[in-house]
Amino acid sequence: MKEMDLFELTDNPVENDPNIFQKARCGVCKKRIATLLCDFVIEYRRPVFYKSHKDFTSQELRGTCDLPMCEECTQKHNGIYDFCPHHQHYIPRYNQRRK
Repeated sequence: MKEMDLFELTDNPVENDPNIFQKARCGVCKKRIATLLCDFVIEYRRPVFYKSHKDFTSQELRGTCDLPMCEECTQKHNGIYDFCPHHQHYIPRYNQRRK
C-alpha cells in the first residue's frame, strides 16, 4: 500500500463552490437568496509547525461565522463588515469594555 502525502494534490481537490450564492437561502429570514457572509471573528488560530515559508505566510489566522445572509438581514458595521443579528448584539458590549 502506497503511503499518502498529506500535502500532495489529488485529481479531485475539494474546492469552494463558486455558485454558493445561487443556492443558499438567507440563514436569518430563510426567504431570500444569500449574497453575504457574516464577518464576525469567532476563532483566532495560532501558527503551528509548517512545512515551508510559503505555507506559513499563506495561513488563515482568523475563522469567521460565515452565516449566509441577504442584504436586508445583514447588520453593517463600519461600512465594510457584515454581521448576522446574533453577533451584532456583541458590538455594543465590546465598545463599552473598550472605554
